[in-house]
Amino acid sequence: MIPVFRPTLKRKDMDSVLNCMVSDLIGPGNLVHEFESLVAGYLGMQGAIAFSSYYVALMIAVETLELQPGDKVIISALSPVIYLNILEAEGLEPLILDVNLDSGLIEPAEVEKILDQNPKAILLHYTLGFLPVIEEFLKFNLPVIEDISQSFGAALLPAPAEEGAAAPAKRFFGTFGDLAVLSLKPQDIITTAEGGMVLAYDKKYWQKLKALKNVVQDQLLMPDLNASLGISQMKMLDTISEKRKNIHSTYKQALMKSRHKTLFQQAEYDKVPYTFPVFIASDLKEVQKYSRKKNIETEPAFLHSIIGAKEEGQLSCKNAKTLLMCTILFPLYPMLGKEQINTITRILSTLP
Repeated sequence: MIPVFRPTLKRKDMDSVLNCMVSDLIGPGNLVHEFESLVAGYLGMQGAIAFSSYYVALMIAVETLELQPGDKVIISALSPVIYLNILEAEGLEPLILDVNLDSGLIEPAEVEKILDQNPKAILLHYTLGFLPVIEEFLKFNLPVIEDISQSFGAALLPAPAEEGAAAPAKRFFGTFGDLAVLSLKPQDIITTAEGGMVLAYDKKYWQKLKALKNVVQDQLLMPDLNASLGISQMKMLDTISEKRKNIHSTYKQALMKSRHKTLFQQAEYDKVPYTFPVFIASDLKEVQKYSRKKNIETEPAFLHSIIGAKEEGQLSCKNAKTLLMCTILFPLYPMLGKEQINTITRILSTLP
Protein backbone atom coordinates (compact mmCIF):
# COMPACT_ATOMS: atom_id res chain seq x y z
CA MET A 1 0.00 0.00 0.00
CA ILE A 2 1.36 3.42 -0.95
CA PRO A 3 0.84 5.65 2.13
CA VAL A 4 -0.54 9.19 1.89
CA PHE A 5 2.49 10.60 3.71
CA ARG A 6 6.06 9.45 4.02
CA PRO A 7 8.98 11.49 5.39
CA THR A 8 11.70 12.45 2.92
CA LEU A 9 14.50 10.65 4.75
CA LYS A 10 17.59 9.24 3.08
CA ARG A 11 20.68 7.42 4.31
CA LYS A 12 22.67 10.63 4.68
CA ASP A 13 19.95 11.95 7.01
CA MET A 14 20.46 8.95 9.23
CA ASP A 15 24.24 9.42 9.11
CA SER A 16 23.76 12.99 10.33
CA VAL A 17 21.70 11.78 13.29
CA LEU A 18 24.19 9.01 14.12
CA ASN A 19 27.07 11.47 14.09
CA CYS A 20 25.16 13.62 16.56
CA MET A 21 24.53 10.63 18.83
CA VAL A 22 28.20 9.63 18.78
CA SER A 23 29.16 13.15 19.87
CA ASP A 24 26.95 12.78 23.00
CA LEU A 25 25.66 16.33 22.37
CA ILE A 26 21.98 15.60 21.84
CA GLY A 27 20.36 18.40 23.86
CA PRO A 28 19.86 22.01 22.66
CA GLY A 29 23.22 23.24 21.37
CA ASN A 30 25.27 24.31 18.36
CA LEU A 31 23.40 22.16 15.84
CA VAL A 32 20.12 23.81 16.77
CA HIS A 33 21.67 27.24 16.19
CA GLU A 34 23.02 26.08 12.84
CA PHE A 35 19.61 24.75 11.82
CA GLU A 36 17.88 27.96 12.90
CA SER A 37 20.38 30.02 10.91
CA LEU A 38 19.93 27.86 7.81
CA VAL A 39 16.14 28.23 7.79
CA ALA A 40 16.16 31.93 8.66
CA GLY A 41 18.84 32.64 6.06
CA TYR A 42 17.02 30.68 3.36
CA LEU A 43 13.82 32.66 3.84
CA GLY A 44 15.47 36.01 4.58
CA MET A 45 14.22 36.38 8.16
CA GLN A 46 15.67 38.27 11.13
CA GLY A 47 16.04 35.01 13.01
CA ALA A 48 14.43 31.75 14.08
CA ILE A 49 14.00 29.66 17.22
CA ALA A 50 13.36 25.91 17.06
CA PHE A 51 11.15 24.23 19.64
CA SER A 52 10.42 20.65 20.65
CA SER A 53 6.95 20.66 19.09
CA TYR A 54 4.71 22.51 16.68
CA TYR A 55 2.31 23.17 19.56
CA VAL A 56 4.99 24.96 21.57
CA ALA A 57 6.14 26.94 18.52
CA LEU A 58 2.61 28.11 17.74
CA MET A 59 1.99 29.00 21.39
CA ILE A 60 5.21 31.04 21.56
CA ALA A 61 4.34 32.84 18.31
CA VAL A 62 0.95 33.87 19.72
CA GLU A 63 2.51 34.96 23.02
CA THR A 64 5.06 37.08 21.14
CA LEU A 65 2.21 39.26 19.86
CA GLU A 66 1.49 40.21 23.50
CA LEU A 67 -2.27 40.02 23.06
CA GLN A 68 -4.55 40.57 26.04
CA PRO A 69 -7.09 38.05 27.43
CA GLY A 70 -10.32 38.38 25.48
CA ASP A 71 -8.63 39.71 22.34
CA LYS A 72 -9.97 38.28 19.10
CA VAL A 73 -7.86 36.45 16.52
CA ILE A 74 -8.97 35.70 12.96
CA ILE A 75 -8.47 32.10 11.81
CA SER A 76 -9.75 29.81 9.06
CA ALA A 77 -12.27 27.02 9.58
CA LEU A 78 -9.77 24.72 7.83
CA SER A 79 -6.91 25.58 10.20
CA PRO A 80 -5.65 22.74 12.42
CA VAL A 81 -7.82 22.22 15.48
CA ILE A 82 -4.69 22.88 17.57
CA TYR A 83 -5.31 26.58 16.85
CA LEU A 84 -8.41 26.49 19.04
CA ASN A 85 -6.54 24.73 21.84
CA ILE A 86 -3.82 27.38 21.91
CA LEU A 87 -6.13 30.38 21.65
CA GLU A 88 -8.25 28.97 24.47
CA ALA A 89 -5.14 28.36 26.61
CA GLU A 90 -4.06 31.96 26.03
CA GLY A 91 -7.51 33.34 26.89
CA LEU A 92 -8.08 34.60 23.34
CA GLU A 93 -11.26 34.46 21.30
CA PRO A 94 -11.17 32.90 17.82
CA LEU A 95 -13.04 34.53 14.95
CA ILE A 96 -13.52 31.53 12.65
CA LEU A 97 -14.09 32.41 9.00
CA ASP A 98 -15.37 30.34 6.11
CA VAL A 99 -13.13 29.69 3.11
CA ASN A 100 -13.15 29.98 -0.64
CA LEU A 101 -14.50 26.76 -2.13
CA ASP A 102 -11.83 26.65 -4.85
CA SER A 103 -8.72 27.35 -2.75
CA GLY A 104 -9.63 26.42 0.81
CA LEU A 105 -8.38 29.82 2.03
CA ILE A 106 -10.14 32.64 3.85
CA GLU A 107 -10.84 35.72 1.73
CA PRO A 108 -10.08 39.37 2.50
CA ALA A 109 -13.73 40.28 1.91
CA GLU A 110 -14.73 38.01 4.81
CA VAL A 111 -12.17 39.71 7.06
CA GLU A 112 -13.60 43.11 6.15
CA LYS A 113 -17.05 41.98 7.30
CA ILE A 114 -15.84 41.38 10.88
CA LEU A 115 -13.54 44.36 11.37
CA ASP A 116 -16.26 45.95 13.50
CA GLN A 117 -15.61 43.14 16.02
CA ASN A 118 -12.17 44.67 16.62
CA PRO A 119 -9.87 41.71 15.87
CA LYS A 120 -6.32 42.11 17.14
CA ALA A 121 -4.42 39.66 14.88
CA ILE A 122 -4.68 37.29 11.92
CA LEU A 123 -3.30 33.76 12.01
CA LEU A 124 -2.99 32.74 8.35
CA HIS A 125 -2.81 29.02 7.66
CA TYR A 126 -1.65 28.25 4.11
CA THR A 127 -3.83 25.17 3.86
CA LEU A 128 -2.36 22.28 1.84
CA GLY A 129 0.25 24.69 0.44
CA PHE A 130 -2.23 27.02 -1.27
CA LEU A 131 -1.41 30.72 -1.05
CA PRO A 132 -3.58 33.85 -0.82
CA VAL A 133 -3.15 37.26 -2.39
CA ILE A 134 -1.12 38.25 0.65
CA GLU A 135 -1.19 42.01 0.05
CA GLU A 136 -4.95 41.96 0.61
CA PHE A 137 -4.44 40.76 4.19
CA LEU A 138 -1.63 43.16 5.02
CA LYS A 139 -3.84 46.17 4.26
CA PHE A 140 -5.79 45.61 7.48
CA ASN A 141 -2.74 46.72 9.53
CA LEU A 142 -3.15 43.86 11.98
CA PRO A 143 -0.30 41.69 13.28
CA VAL A 144 -0.04 38.63 11.01
CA ILE A 145 1.37 35.19 11.80
CA GLU A 146 1.97 33.16 8.65
CA ASP A 147 1.77 29.39 9.17
CA ILE A 148 4.07 28.08 6.42
CA SER A 149 4.03 24.48 7.63
CA GLN A 150 2.38 23.24 4.42
CA SER A 151 3.97 25.79 2.08
CA PHE A 152 7.62 25.99 3.15
CA GLY A 153 9.71 27.30 0.25
CA ALA A 154 6.82 28.93 -1.62
CA ALA A 155 7.61 32.39 -2.95
CA LEU A 156 6.25 35.42 -4.73
CA LEU A 157 7.29 35.34 -8.37
CA PRO A 158 9.61 38.31 -9.00
CA ALA A 159 8.96 40.69 -11.87
CA PRO A 160 11.15 40.03 -14.93
CA ALA A 161 14.49 41.82 -14.75
CA GLU A 162 15.33 44.53 -17.26
CA GLU A 163 17.86 43.62 -19.90
CA GLY A 164 21.34 43.57 -18.42
CA ALA A 165 20.07 43.80 -14.80
CA ALA A 166 20.56 41.12 -12.16
CA ALA A 167 17.62 38.79 -11.61
CA PRO A 168 15.50 39.98 -8.65
CA ALA A 169 15.54 37.80 -5.55
CA LYS A 170 12.55 35.70 -4.57
CA ARG A 171 10.46 36.82 -1.62
CA PHE A 172 9.34 33.82 0.37
CA PHE A 173 6.04 33.37 2.13
CA GLY A 174 6.64 33.79 5.83
CA THR A 175 8.31 37.17 5.28
CA PHE A 176 5.14 39.15 4.62
CA GLY A 177 3.70 39.05 8.13
CA ASP A 178 5.34 39.77 11.45
CA LEU A 179 6.03 36.16 12.45
CA ALA A 180 6.04 32.78 10.75
CA VAL A 181 5.45 29.31 12.19
CA LEU A 182 6.82 26.09 10.71
CA SER A 183 5.84 22.54 11.66
CA LEU A 184 8.57 19.91 11.30
CA LYS A 185 6.60 16.68 11.76
CA PRO A 186 7.23 13.56 9.63
CA GLN A 187 4.52 14.47 7.09
CA ASP A 188 5.82 18.01 6.58
CA ILE A 189 7.92 19.34 3.68
CA ILE A 190 11.04 19.07 5.81
CA THR A 191 11.09 17.10 9.02
CA THR A 192 13.10 16.83 12.21
CA ALA A 193 10.89 13.89 13.31
CA GLU A 194 9.14 16.24 15.74
CA GLY A 195 9.36 19.95 16.37
CA GLY A 196 8.38 23.40 15.26
CA MET A 197 9.98 26.76 14.58
CA VAL A 198 9.06 30.41 14.99
CA LEU A 199 10.65 32.95 12.66
CA ALA A 200 10.53 36.74 12.80
CA TYR A 201 10.71 39.07 9.83
CA ASP A 202 10.05 42.19 11.86
CA LYS A 203 12.95 43.38 14.07
CA LYS A 204 10.59 44.36 16.88
CA TYR A 205 9.10 40.87 17.06
CA TRP A 206 12.51 39.23 16.77
CA GLN A 207 13.61 41.03 19.93
CA LYS A 208 10.42 39.96 21.70
CA LEU A 209 10.84 36.39 20.50
CA LYS A 210 14.41 36.23 21.83
CA ALA A 211 13.24 37.60 25.17
CA LEU A 212 10.59 34.87 25.41
CA LYS A 213 13.17 32.19 24.60
CA ASN A 214 15.22 33.26 27.62
CA VAL A 215 12.41 32.24 29.98
CA VAL A 216 11.44 29.01 28.18
CA GLN A 217 12.52 25.77 29.83
CA ASP A 218 15.20 23.80 27.97
CA GLN A 219 12.91 20.81 27.44
CA LEU A 220 10.68 23.00 25.25
CA LEU A 221 13.57 23.80 22.91
CA MET A 222 14.60 21.53 20.03
CA PRO A 223 17.43 19.10 20.85
CA ASP A 224 20.54 18.85 18.66
CA LEU A 225 19.51 15.31 17.74
CA ASN A 226 16.43 16.58 15.89
CA ALA A 227 18.26 19.61 14.52
CA SER A 228 20.90 17.36 12.91
CA LEU A 229 18.12 15.83 10.83
CA GLY A 230 16.82 19.29 9.91
CA ILE A 231 20.27 20.45 8.75
CA SER A 232 20.51 17.48 6.41
CA GLN A 233 17.00 18.16 5.08
CA MET A 234 17.74 21.84 4.43
CA LYS A 235 20.70 20.91 2.26
CA MET A 236 18.38 19.16 -0.18
CA LEU A 237 15.38 21.48 0.15
CA ASP A 238 15.53 22.78 -3.44
CA THR A 239 15.66 19.20 -4.75
CA ILE A 240 12.73 18.22 -2.52
CA SER A 241 10.68 21.20 -3.70
CA GLU A 242 11.39 20.60 -7.38
CA LYS A 243 10.38 16.96 -7.20
CA ARG A 244 7.14 17.87 -5.45
CA LYS A 245 6.35 20.37 -8.22
CA ASN A 246 7.05 17.83 -10.96
CA ILE A 247 4.84 15.17 -9.37
CA HIS A 248 2.05 17.69 -8.83
CA SER A 249 2.16 18.74 -12.49
CA THR A 250 1.90 15.10 -13.60
CA TYR A 251 -1.02 14.42 -11.26
CA LYS A 252 -2.87 17.57 -12.31
CA GLN A 253 -2.72 16.62 -15.98
CA ALA A 254 -4.00 13.14 -15.17
CA LEU A 255 -6.88 14.39 -13.02
CA MET A 256 -8.12 16.59 -15.86
CA LYS A 257 -9.14 13.40 -17.68
CA SER A 258 -11.60 12.60 -14.88
CA ARG A 259 -14.70 14.45 -13.67
CA HIS A 260 -13.01 15.48 -10.44
CA LYS A 261 -10.82 18.49 -9.69
CA THR A 262 -8.09 19.65 -7.37
CA LEU A 263 -8.06 22.92 -5.44
CA PHE A 264 -7.14 26.10 -7.29
CA GLN A 265 -4.23 28.42 -6.61
CA GLN A 266 -5.62 31.96 -6.45
CA ALA A 267 -2.53 33.77 -7.75
CA GLU A 268 0.56 32.91 -9.77
CA TYR A 269 3.10 32.08 -7.09
CA ASP A 270 6.06 29.72 -6.95
CA LYS A 271 4.09 27.13 -4.99
CA VAL A 272 5.54 24.06 -3.28
CA PRO A 273 2.86 21.31 -3.24
CA TYR A 274 2.32 19.75 0.18
CA THR A 275 0.13 16.90 -1.02
CA PHE A 276 -2.47 16.32 -3.75
CA PRO A 277 -6.09 17.12 -2.77
CA VAL A 278 -8.93 15.89 -4.97
CA PHE A 279 -12.42 17.36 -4.71
CA ILE A 280 -14.66 14.38 -5.41
CA ALA A 281 -17.62 14.99 -7.72
CA SER A 282 -19.12 11.51 -7.17
CA ASP A 283 -19.30 9.08 -4.25
CA LEU A 284 -16.26 9.68 -2.02
CA LYS A 285 -16.31 6.21 -0.49
CA GLU A 286 -16.45 4.62 -3.93
CA VAL A 287 -13.38 6.61 -4.99
CA GLN A 288 -11.49 5.59 -1.85
CA LYS A 289 -12.45 1.95 -2.36
CA TYR A 290 -11.27 2.10 -5.99
CA SER A 291 -7.93 3.55 -4.88
CA ARG A 292 -7.44 0.96 -2.16
CA LYS A 293 -7.91 -1.84 -4.69
CA LYS A 294 -4.93 -0.39 -6.52
CA ASN A 295 -2.94 -0.24 -3.26
CA ILE A 296 -3.12 3.54 -2.98
CA GLU A 297 -3.98 4.98 0.40
CA THR A 298 -6.09 8.14 0.62
CA GLU A 299 -7.44 10.08 3.56
CA PRO A 300 -9.92 12.91 4.22
CA ALA A 301 -8.13 16.19 3.66
CA PHE A 302 -9.55 18.13 6.59
CA LEU A 303 -10.29 15.54 9.23
CA HIS A 304 -8.07 17.29 11.80
CA SER A 305 -9.17 20.82 10.96
CA ILE A 306 -11.39 23.04 13.09
CA ILE A 307 -14.43 22.28 10.93
CA GLY A 308 -13.62 18.58 11.19
CA ALA A 309 -13.58 18.69 14.97
CA LYS A 310 -16.77 20.72 15.43
CA GLU A 311 -20.14 19.11 15.95
CA GLU A 312 -22.76 19.59 13.24
CA GLY A 313 -24.36 23.01 13.58
CA GLN A 314 -21.61 24.57 15.71
CA LEU A 315 -20.12 26.45 12.76
CA SER A 316 -21.99 27.97 9.83
CA CYS A 317 -19.05 27.66 7.42
CA LYS A 318 -20.77 26.21 4.36
CA ASN A 319 -17.77 26.03 2.03
CA ALA A 320 -15.48 24.55 4.67
CA LYS A 321 -18.08 21.85 5.40
CA THR A 322 -18.35 21.02 1.69
CA LEU A 323 -14.58 20.68 1.39
CA LEU A 324 -14.50 18.55 4.54
CA MET A 325 -17.03 16.10 3.09
CA CYS A 326 -15.74 15.99 -0.49
CA THR A 327 -11.93 16.31 -0.44
CA ILE A 328 -9.41 13.50 -0.08
CA LEU A 329 -5.61 13.43 -0.28
CA PHE A 330 -3.47 11.33 -2.58
CA PRO A 331 0.22 10.57 -1.94
CA LEU A 332 2.66 13.21 -3.14
CA TYR A 333 6.19 13.25 -1.72
CA PRO A 334 9.75 12.91 -3.04
CA MET A 335 10.21 9.33 -1.79
CA LEU A 336 7.70 8.03 -4.35
CA GLY A 337 9.33 5.88 -7.01
CA LYS A 338 8.70 6.26 -10.73
CA GLU A 339 6.48 3.16 -10.84
CA GLN A 340 4.44 4.40 -7.88
CA ILE A 341 3.96 7.82 -9.50
CA ASN A 342 2.83 6.14 -12.72
CA THR A 343 0.34 4.01 -10.78
CA ILE A 344 -1.16 6.98 -8.97
CA THR A 345 -1.28 8.94 -12.23
CA ARG A 346 -3.29 6.16 -13.92
CA ILE A 347 -5.69 5.99 -10.99
CA LEU A 348 -6.27 9.76 -10.95
CA SER A 349 -7.17 9.73 -14.64
CA THR A 350 -9.67 6.87 -14.20
CA LEU A 351 -11.36 7.69 -10.89
CA PRO A 352 -15.02 6.64 -10.90
